[in-house]
Amino acid sequence: MASPERLEELWQAIHPIQEAPSLNRSKGLGGAIVGRFRHPDLGPVFIGARFYTVMWIPIVPGGLYAMSGKRFGVTYQFYGEIKATDFMRLFPGGMSKLILSCFLETVLSLVTVTVLAGGFYAVGRYFGLYQ
Repeated sequence: MASPERLEELWQAIHPIQEAPSLNRSKGLGGAIVGRFRHPDLGPVFIGARFYTVMWIPIVPGGLYAMSGKRFGVTYQFYGEIKATDFMRLFPGGMSKLILSCFLETVLSLVTVTVLAGGFYAVGRYFGLYQ
């Protein structure tokens, strides 16, 4: 468990937001939380990186958010935004872990989409939909 001073420093770096960021992604295009950074000092809260994605590939960063929730339940609770400089100061080495998480999540998404598309194509060929 983190010391009270550490927790105070963490929560002071998190700036409140008026509303949750837009996370509308359809067919791989739009805003999404890509990657997560978890740390014991944060408890159930994690730092999520918001990106604008094209074909499920993160292109433009949109901020770092302190949040909690489930990955596939898509029910998130946002606590605020944290600047990248504050994040790197509070969690040395955390940015590399967050970037690795973004990369792995992107690869997993692309593999999943490729396998599903291949499966639909194979089923279509089996039933004669594609000649």
